[in-house]
Amino acid sequence: MECSCSISAGIDDFAEVISAKWITARKRHSCHECNRLILTGEEYYKEIAEYEGEITTHKTCRDCMSLRQSLCRDFYWSQIREMIEDAIEECEGQIPEKCIAKLTPSAREWVCGLIEKAWEAEKVCRNFKQY
Repeated sequence: MECSCSISAGIDDFAEVISAKWITARKRHSCHECNRLILTGEEYYKEIAEYEGEITTHKTCRDCMSLRQSLCRDFYWSQIREMIEDAIEECEGQIPEKCIAKLTPSAREWVCGLIEKAWEAEKVCRNFKQY
């Protein structure tokens, strides 16, 4: 299995990224993926895109960016975590260690929790099928 765990969504097919770069926050922001507060002095990834004539700005914390880079081939903004949750459930928690190792500690902890939940669900399904 690839590191992406088959997470693919067509990266907002018609959005054109105008600018994308790491920025150090001069004020507080909210991550558009996990809604965590990005504190002053913390780095985040800022993307400016055009979609159907409208300019949008997307701010992504380091943890969510690590999830996106390590586990997603492409994505929809603001849905990365949901897509990863669904994919981990579908692949029954079978994600290569080399992909998990690339994650930030906080992102790794979140993914490992999802994997454990998927394994537990699979175990319950196997036990149920025995009856």
